[in-house]
Amino acid sequence: MNVLSLPKGNSDFRRIRELGCYYVDKTGIIPKMMKQNAASTFLFTRPRRFGKTLMQQMLSAFFDIRMDSKALFEGLDVMSDRNVVDRWMNSTPVIYLTFKDVEGPDYESALGMLKRLLTGLVFSYRFILDGDIAHADRSLMQRILDGDATNDDVSHSLYVLARLLREYYGADVIILIDEYDVPLAKAYRYGYYDRMLMTIRLMLSSVLKDNDCVAKAVLTGCLRISKESLFTGLNNLDVYSLAGDGYGEYFGFTAQEVRKMLVASGLESRMETFRTWYDGYRIAGHDIFCPWDVLSYLDDLYSNEDAAARNYWANTSGNEEILAFLERSSLDISSTYDELVAGHVVDLPVTDELTYRDLYSSDENIWSMLFACGYLTLAGPFDENGTTAMRIPNEEIRILFEKTLLSWFRDSYAKRPSLTDEIYDALWTCDGPALSRLLGESMMETLSFHDYGEDTYHALLLGLFMANRQYSVKSNRESGHGRPDIIVQDRRSGDVAILELKCTSRKEDVDGCVEKALCQIDDNLYAQEAGDAPKVFAFGICFYKKTATARGRVLR
Repeated sequence: MNVLSLPKGNSDFRRIRELGCYYVDKTGIIPKMMKQNAASTFLFTRPRRFGKTLMQQMLSAFFDIRMDSKALFEGLDVMSDRNVVDRWMNSTPVIYLTFKDVEGPDYESALGMLKRLLTGLVFSYRFILDGDIAHADRSLMQRILDGDATNDDVSHSLYVLARLLREYYGADVIILIDEYDVPLAKAYRYGYYDRMLMTIRLMLSSVLKDNDCVAKAVLTGCLRISKESLFTGLNNLDVYSLAGDGYGEYFGFTAQEVRKMLVASGLESRMETFRTWYDGYRIAGHDIFCPWDVLSYLDDLYSNEDAAARNYWANTSGNEEILAFLERSSLDISSTYDELVAGHVVDLPVTDELTYRDLYSSDENIWSMLFACGYLTLAGPFDENGTTAMRIPNEEIRILFEKTLLSWFRDSYAKRPSLTDEIYDALWTCDGPALSRLLGESMMETLSFHDYGEDTYHALLLGLFMANRQYSVKSNRESGHGRPDIIVQDRRSGDVAILELKCTSRKEDVDGCVEKALCQIDDNLYAQEAGDAPKVFAFGICFYKKTATARGRVLR
C-alpha cells in the first residue's frame, strides 16, 4: 500500500501544493469560466464538504496579481491553455471573502463580524491608500480600517474597493465570495433575517450590478437564494445548482478521480465499497462522490487496511434541519421516508430556489432542503413545475436517514412516558394481546402509514424502547443472519425480552408470520443471547398496516 499525503480538512490550495499533498485537479474550470463571455457572475451551490472553499482558494491563487503562482499550478490542467494562462494568471486584483463566520445571536453582533471581515480585506490592500484617491473613498476605507464603518459603508465597501483596485492596477477585478448564504441562514435562525438580507443584498448588488470594474465574480454556497430576494436586478448571473446543467464535475470527485486515487494507493480493490458508501450524487450528468468521505475513509484505510466504511457525513453536517421539519410538520412523510430508506426512487415536489424566510412556509419544502443539503439526489430529469424523481444517494446517507427517523420516534415517545411504561408492563408480563393493542396505539399517535416496510416498524420499536433509559436495548438487525432483531434487558432485574419482527401486506398472513417469528427464535437458539438472565421472554410480532399482532412465550 502506498500512503498518499492527503489534504483532509485542508482547503488552503497554496499550502496543499507547497506541501506536496495529493490534489484532485479541478483547474480546468478556469478556462471554461473565462471563455463563457455571457456571464460575469457565477453562483455554484453544493452541499457542505464538496470542495467549494478549496475551489475558491484555487481561483484566488490563480488570478491574484500580488502572487506568483506558476509553481503552484505546474502540471495542472489549466497550464495547457496558454491563452488563458498568459491573459489571466496573476494578472488581476482579487477580492476574496468567506462569510462562514458571519453570524451572531443578534444583527449587531453579526454585523460586527462582517465589519471585521471587511477590515481584514481592506488591510491587505492598505497600500492603495497611499495613492492619489478621492477624499470620500479614502475616508470610507479608513473608517473600515479603524472599525468605525457605518451600515452605509458596509453596503458600498466592495464597490469602492473594486473601483480603487481597478484604478491602482489598471486591471479588472475578480470577486470571490465563499459561503455567501451563511449570514442569511444564521440570521433566520436568530430572527433578524430581513435586516441581514438587506445588508448582503446592498453589498452584492453594488459591486456586481453593471460594474465595469469587475471581470468575473464567483459565489459559492449551499442554498440557492432566489434572484428576486438577493440578486435583484442582476442580469448577468449564471446559476449552477444541483439541479442545473454544466460544471458538474468540478465540485466533488468523479469515479475516474476516485479510482485514480485508489490505484495510486494500491487500494483499487476497495473501489466498490467507496462507490456503495460515498458515490451516488447525480449532478449535471455526472456521478459524484463526496470528497470529504473519500479522503476520510482512505485515511482510515492507511491506518488499518481492514477498516470498514463508516459514516463521516454525520460528523460534519448535522441533521437538526430534518428534525426541525419533523417537529413542525403536519405532512405525512413516513411512507416516503420508508420508500427512500428502502432504496426506492420517489417522485417529490422539489425546487432548487428558496429563501430562508420561505423555508418553513410549506411542509413539502423539507424535500427541497434535503436535496440542497445533499441528503437526496436526482434520479431523473429535474422538473421545476412538478415532481422530480429523487433517491438517497448512497449507503452512508441511507443509514443517516434511518437513524434520524429513529431519533424522531425516540423523542416522540419520550414525551409520552405513560405509553412506554404500559408497553414495558406488557413485555415483562408476557401479555401478547396488551402489547398488540399498545403498539397499535403508538403507531396511530405518531405517523400515518400508507406504504409499509419492516425498516420503519423496526425503527419505531427501537425508538419506543430506547425512550426509557432503565432498559438496555440492542438491535442486531445489521449483524447478518442468526441474530435477533431486538433484545431488551431490564437493567435492574436482569430480565430479557427477545423480539423477532415481521410485516405483511396480507391480513390473512398475520398469524403465520407471528408463528414464523417465534419459530425463528427457537430454531436459531436466540435465547443464548440472553446469557444468565433470570427470566427470558420471546415475542413474535407481525405488523400489518397500522396494526401489530404480538404473541409471547416464557423461555425460562
